[in-house]
Amino acid sequence: MSAVLPWQAAQWQQLQARLKAGNLPHGLLLLGQEGLGKAAFARALAKVALCEHPSTDGVACGQCQACVLFEAGTHPDFAQVSPEEDSKQIKVDQIREFIGFMALSRQYDRYKVAIIAPAEAMNVNAANSLLKTLEEPAAYSLLILVTCQPSRLPATIRSRCQQLKFSAPPREVALGWLKAQGIEHETELLLSQAHGAPLAALAYAEDEALAARKDFFSALQGLVQGKSGAVGLAQTWKETDLGLLLRWQLSWLQDMIRYRLSENPVASDNPDLAQDLRRLAESVDLKSLFALQDALLRFRAMLSTPVNPQQSVLKRKQTFQVYRLCQPTQVLGQIRVIGCDGVLTEPVANHVLQPGELPAQQQPEIGLFPGLRDAHGTRFALDQPLQGGKKVLTRRQCLVLCKGQGRQRRAVGLTEE
Repeated sequence: MSAVLPWQAAQWQQLQARLKAGNLPHGLLLLGQEGLGKAAFARALAKVALCEHPSTDGVACGQCQACVLFEAGTHPDFAQVSPEEDSKQIKVDQIREFIGFMALSRQYDRYKVAIIAPAEAMNVNAANSLLKTLEEPAAYSLLILVTCQPSRLPATIRSRCQQLKFSAPPREVALGWLKAQGIEHETELLLSQAHGAPLAALAYAEDEALAARKDFFSALQGLVQGKSGAVGLAQTWKETDLGLLLRWQLSWLQDMIRYRLSENPVASDNPDLAQDLRRLAESVDLKSLFALQDALLRFRAMLSTPVNPQQSVLKRKQTFQVYRLCQPTQVLGQIRVIGCDGVLTEPVANHVLQPGELPAQQQPEIGLFPGLRDAHGTRFALDQPLQGGKKVLTRRQCLVLCKGQGRQRRAVGLTEE
């Protein structure tokens, strides 16, 4: 029986040959996207490197004292470093303790092994403290770093490790493995959502993430269409992992950009949402889509910083507020400009207000009158009386229009009829 997953066979054979020859690298960096089983691979390698009687095909015996101690988590020649429970970072004190462990003599006649996962969680001081151990390793020591974001590791760390890359397996291999795990329904969609990573797809299936994803997409549509606000959405989804929400949003954005660039894109990560995403893409200009993508990527980069519960809701609200970039700026119907003094100017009938365009008067606010539809086809009634019985926008829900030349966009509201 293989100690590793089917798509890891080549990397496993390579390291087993080096293990038998006694020339394993002292520093090994396992890199690849999330959900490929790199952490499990690292533990399997650690176990066989510690095993007293490994099989000829590179599998730990599971019976010797070293294997028993490893499974119990008490092997004196093995250590694993991860972020503490209340932190997202591996701190310098943890690395200093680890360095002390690596400096001790081996208690068994095999390797001394340590795993740091995820390695990108090390803060700057922790990473710098690790350099000396990588530069001057003890004999028969093996340090395994596991990461899905190698760019976040200092170049000095990366250059001192031998890199072993893991890629998503062929689609038929991944689908076959998922079926072997008892996943029979929506396997294609699960794998698309996981970007080809089988373990991530399995986790989606077990957590029923697809149903939550559809609910979140519907909620986000309501935000873009002005039917809900960022604060309410942030409160509703405050218990859901923000990284997962950002992953979904970035995936939808990538598909929307594909639809804007091509009528029939070659690939789509969300085939079940294709019609809705295409409709949304048609209502937003490409520049706004890229701006939104950049904003969400910045939020994702912020996830490595510690967040308390109050900040968690705030971060979600800030994340959702960037969707003002996507809210419709094209409105077909009768447009009247409301001056600063509240006096109605002449209407501009049947005009399409383009993104960034201002009426000739360039007044600060724009009012819409009954019977209009926004860029998504939603019909609105306007319920705030002004002079002469006319009606203007309320400040609920969101429809982003322009406020003054060269000024920031302003969110004003509509009430659905």
